[in-house]
This record gives sequence, C-alpha cells and structure tokens, in this order.
Amino acid sequence: MDLEQGPNSPVQTSINSTIEYYVSGKKNSALKAPLIEKYLLNDTSFTLMPEGMLALFYDSLEIEESSLKADVGRYLENAHKVIARNNVLVENKKGEKLYTEELIWLQDSGIIWTDKFVKIVQPDGVIYGEGLRAAEDFSSYEINKITGEINYEEGKSK
Repeated sequence: MDLEQGPNSPVQTSINSTIEYYVSGKKNSALKAPLIEKYLLNDTSFTLMPEGMLALFYDSLEIEESSLKADVGRYLENAHKVIARNNVLVENKKGEKLYTEELIWLQDSGIIWTDKFVKIVQPDGVIYGEGLRAAEDFSSYEINKITGEINYEEGKSK
C-alpha cells in the first residue's frame, strides 16, 4: 500500500473501463463504468462503481440480449456478486423494462434478484411486485406479491 493512501483508499482506480466475462471461451457479459475503484479491506476485496455501471448480457452467439444500468454498483469478488443500486433499469430484447432500487446479480448461478419493489413495463401492460428472481439476461422471471394489469387473449401465447 502506498504511504499516501489512507486505510479506506482504493488500491486501484480505472476510468472509462470495460470488464468482459467469458464462459467456455465465449463472451457471456461485460461490465462498463466511468469510474471503477478496487478496495482491499482485511481479507475482503471489492470493486466500487460510484458513478454508475452498465452490464451487458450476451447469448451463445455473443449477441447482446439484455442490459442492466444503475447509478451505483459494487462487485464482491469472493462471492462473484454484483449489487446494483439506485435507479436500476434492466431491459431485454423483448422490449420489457424492469425498474427497481436494488438488484443483485449472482454471476455463478446466472440469476438476478431483489426483495425490493419492482415495476416491469411490457409492451402490453405494467406489472408491480415486491421482489423478483430472474435469469441474468431477463429472458424469464418470477415476481413476488404481484399486482398490475396485463392484456391477455385466450389461446394466444407470447
């Protein structure tokens, strides 16, 4: 540690950076941020994105399927977990948008979840709930304590 750094100073800082994640040699996701700060405290290391973050999720052909934006992000390295907070927005290629104040991305299991209030805007309606569990690409999801209106036509599936 540099003698000029305090105990709560970042050990590494990156500006306008992208971190890409690969599974079996294929790009699975990418994390972009205007400022990335890495901290080492005791035996714990974490990365803070205090000026916002954008995560992009890709399919097996490396085509973007969805995105996750937030005003603040924190990556807990040992847990392989990203915590997105404040004005969180997830969008998928079906045109659905998820709004919440906190979302946790579990990279090892490919899950995003929250126990906070959620609003999902779909092309045919709006759903509200308290808590959500979804695939990281937001292709499928389960909402807890659901309310809202959805247009449904008998015999027609999406």
